[in-house]
Amino acid sequence: MKLSFVLLLISLCSFGQTKVETLRLLVSFDLGTTWRSTLMNVFDFKDPYADEPGIPVNYEKHIQGFAFSPGINFYSKEHRVGVGYMPTIRYDYIYGHRSQPKGEIFDLLTEHHLFVFRNYKLRAKDEKSVYAGLGVALMNPGKRYWIEKKLTDSTNRFIKTDFWYDIQYVAVDARLGIPLGKKYWIETTATLIPQTFPTNNRRSYLTYSVRFFYRFEGKKL
Repeated sequence: MKLSFVLLLISLCSFGQTKVETLRLLVSFDLGTTWRSTLMNVFDFKDPYADEPGIPVNYEKHIQGFAFSPGINFYSKEHRVGVGYMPTIRYDYIYGHRSQPKGEIFDLLTEHHLFVFRNYKLRAKDEKSVYAGLGVALMNPGKRYWIEKKLTDSTNRFIKTDFWYDIQYVAVDARLGIPLGKKYWIETTATLIPQTFPTNNRRSYLTYSVRFFYRFEGKKL
């Protein structure tokens, strides 16, 4: 009885070791910069406009420009799949903000991208590979501004006053990473805003971004 119990324990331990080895992950860190292009509509590729005509603010400028973009990735070499998290950080002018007593506001804007990806070898005998991924993003979390001064546009029409200026929204990412060298990469991303844009949630939009980054050597967990 004791012998059978010991054999059972050994077999369970062996099974557990096999599972741990199978699920081992590589963790790597990225350091890079991202440029995002102008916001465009999915179907007609026109700039966004406010659903409410009393707020004719050029919102596209809030999501275009350069940003610092570090990242962390967890990757299973055996399955060639992984999970990545990439925030972007930039200190920028809040376009269209006209509050009292300040007329110009700069603020720290962040985005948070979480995605799954898979590696694909370029050639069977080549170590280099590209990766493709899908994920979700929270853009400009918690960023709302109170507008207290009248705004005017080129036609001097009536502009709504005393309203919240909200630039937070959620989006969906599709990304493709291509190696430029052993540790240097370029990544292109199409970000779909599925009817969640702050001033017009009746339409869907796309943004396009390019990211250059350096990937530090991965370590096993």
